[in-house]
Amino acid sequence: GVTKRHRSNEKETSVYMASKACEMAMKNAGVSPESIDLYLFCNWTERYYLPDLAPQASLLNGTKNALAFDLGTACTGFVHGVQTASCYLQTGKWKKALVVGAERFSERTKRGGYGEFTAGDAAAAVVMEYTGNTDTGIVDTCLYDVGSLVDVITCTAPAGLIRSYPDLVTNAADYSLKAIDLLLERNGIKEGDITWVVPHPGTDIVVKDI
Repeated sequence: GVTKRHRSNEKETSVYMASKACEMAMKNAGVSPESIDLYLFCNWTERYYLPDLAPQASLLNGTKNALAFDLGTACTGFVHGVQTASCYLQTGKWKKALVVGAERFSERTKRGGYGEFTAGDAAAAVVMEYTGNTDTGIVDTCLYDVGSLVDVITCTAPAGLIRSYPDLVTNAADYSLKAIDLLLERNGIKEGDITWVVPHPGTDIVVKDI
């Protein structure tokens, strides 16, 4: 279902994209930068040893009261970010959190290669606040790892280009369905109760007329 992909330019770094997404999220939520006290930046495509990206983006957003740090768990980064923010907020010590995912995936694919058809650059952010109201908000999340499949997709130094294998697509689909089944089962929800299912974009793209 993907019809086009966007590529950032040299100035549109992950930090830049993250700050713009967070700016819009705060505006939509009607909150001020000063009210944010937790800032989680989910990114793996522009990771460095040091410094973290989160404090840089937080500075651009003016969220001067926020604890800012990075999370680098690739495709599951944003879900990990939401889970982590939820844990912090439930302690009561943090009131409002910004969770942002920003990636320059095009920087991790070989120019002119097939991988360019599966790569895009973008950012999205959400403002989270713990209210104690169980009728709204996050119902449940599910993440688990399968260590035996670590080699189906790699991105190693020095080139830092991503490489995936045919088993990736099959395993990704299978384990996504297992996660959905688990969520439905442990929350007593039937398939007919679900209005929307938004899956992770696949990489099994058919390219025609090339």
